Amino acid sequence: MRKLLILVLLASSAGVVHAQTSTTNCYNFGFSVQCTTTNPAQQQEQINQTFRNLGAAIAARQERKRQEKAAEEARRAADEARGRQEALEASLQQALNSDNAPAEPPPADEKPVLLACMVASGEPGGSVTLYEKHNRADVTMEGVTRTRVATFTTDAVTWTDAIMRVSLSRLDGSFVATGNIPATAGRRINGTCRITTARAF
Repeated sequence: MRKLLILVLLASSAGVVHAQTSTTNCYNFGFSVQCTTTNPAQQQEQINQTFRNLGAAIAARQERKRQEKAAEEARRAADEARGRQEALEASLQQALNSDNAPAEPPPADEKPVLLACMVASGEPGGSVTLYEKHNRADVTMEGVTRTRVATFTTDAVTWTDAIMRVSLSRLDGSFVATGNIPATAGRRINGTCRITTARAF
């Protein structure tokens, strides 16, 4: 009988070790009381889910901050680009406004060579009237004619205007204009001119 009692006590102790304790939480909502019973496994899962939700919320907030930062940087870059473009346009307009080269009367002792020019992009490039004996090029653009001092060599005619330096080939009529002020430094425009008079140049 004593041996049986010891076995029963041991079995009871083992059952206590492996038993899971349930937790009951009750909340009073005025006229009713609601109770929820959870065991340790459920409690751990709830804790894990809470941390997962917290991690997802933190990740979403970080992504939102990243997107806001990227959008702000894009706006700043666009504003800077617009500012540079406006400054460039203002600088070019200032150079054009200060260009006071007149259109001199044509010399009576030389027949001119008249050229119609077109830039490579297909836009009209104006017209050029050359007087080799007088080292001059009368350049007409957008209805305004200005007389430039020109240099004639065997292969080319060159002159400088308010924003570009132009080199016109006497071999095939092609021309290259390169920037000669800070606003146009490094810029290059190509095109061609065709003779519209009987006289070659």
